[in-house]
Amino acid sequence: MKVILTWVAVFAALSLSCCFQGNPEAKGEDSVLGWRTTGLIPNADELNEIGTGIQKVTHVGDYLFAMDAKRGAQGKKEFRIFTTQQGSTKWNALGLPNRVVPYSWIADSQYLYVGMDMTGQIWRFDPRTKAWKDLQCGGDTLYRVYGFGFYKGKLVASLASGWDTTKAPILMKGEDGLWKNINANQSFPVTAFHSAVEYNNALYVATYDKGVWYWNAGDSIWRKITDPPRWSGGTAINAFPRGIVVNEEQLYVSYWNAGGIQLYLGNDLWQRVDSMVQGVSGNLKTTTALHIYSLATWNGRLFSAGYLSSNPTVYTGPAEPKGWRKISRETYCPEGAWQCLGTNVSDMTVLNDTLYAAAWDALLKYPLSELEEGIKNAPAYPVVDSTK
Repeated sequence: MKVILTWVAVFAALSLSCCFQGNPEAKGEDSVLGWRTTGLIPNADELNEIGTGIQKVTHVGDYLFAMDAKRGAQGKKEFRIFTTQQGSTKWNALGLPNRVVPYSWIADSQYLYVGMDMTGQIWRFDPRTKAWKDLQCGGDTLYRVYGFGFYKGKLVASLASGWDTTKAPILMKGEDGLWKNINANQSFPVTAFHSAVEYNNALYVATYDKGVWYWNAGDSIWRKITDPPRWSGGTAINAFPRGIVVNEEQLYVSYWNAGGIQLYLGNDLWQRVDSMVQGVSGNLKTTTALHIYSLATWNGRLFSAGYLSSNPTVYTGPAEPKGWRKISRETYCPEGAWQCLGTNVSDMTVLNDTLYAAAWDALLKYPLSELEEGIKNAPAYPVVDSTK
């Protein structure tokens, strides 16, 4: 029976159904400075509904993957995965094994790892063989796989459940293929992390609502880093990190609730490195997004993207003038759209020399060979005058 089920999973993966050819890219578009469509524009019938659109983007080698959200039965949000190879505008829907529903993912140079919704399962997809493999993490059916990271080359997954508020297992896959709960002592709070990086021989994680924590194998204790100070005049505590990356051997964290982008200096100390400034009347002005979902890196450059007020931006520090400049001379915004690239980008990835942005209305791309030209006239900080 086990053999039969295995072949069923493989067959499901092989049945990639062609889903989107996408809108053909305009003739001569590559000569235009700015963002281009990749051809993936799903959910045209419901793009103006909150919570839809492209949610995630990543890659394995030259294979691109995008996850969107669509309203399913009874209006429930359902995530779907599409894939293509770089350079193509033809996207295929990725057949999922055993009718599972994806929720989170992470990729390395060989595989796509997908955490499933309310099954506690983690599946691995090989884009070369088109085969799925259940990694048998032993997750409970009440649990959702919220996020992933890597530590010393080992896959780490965060599970949590709204029905079981007593446990928050964090599973690490050993070299023997077995999973170990590295929160068995319950030193990690009852929450989940959605992104994680290895830094200074420790695993640093961005939780949903409890700030930044770290863990190392030496003592197996989870420790919280003091939350960064709120922006001047603000009341929100910076306990909602979203993006966490290492760039040029430094740890950067972005925050959801106007917490900006913070550089971790060690010893519970932070330094703001965003472009947020306070106007004369007390309002907040910024060239970065007010709510930052995602950080990405490329050749020592640091990118940010999020919700409200900004295209994706690139950090111009540490050289002067520091600050963040909007990427692109113009914003991608199809006619009739409610949300555009400039107001909602939920994820980014860099493949070769191209930056990909998971925007509300489409998955977009920006050739990084044009980066310096595209930002040269963009201000690093917003203009603040006496009337604003």
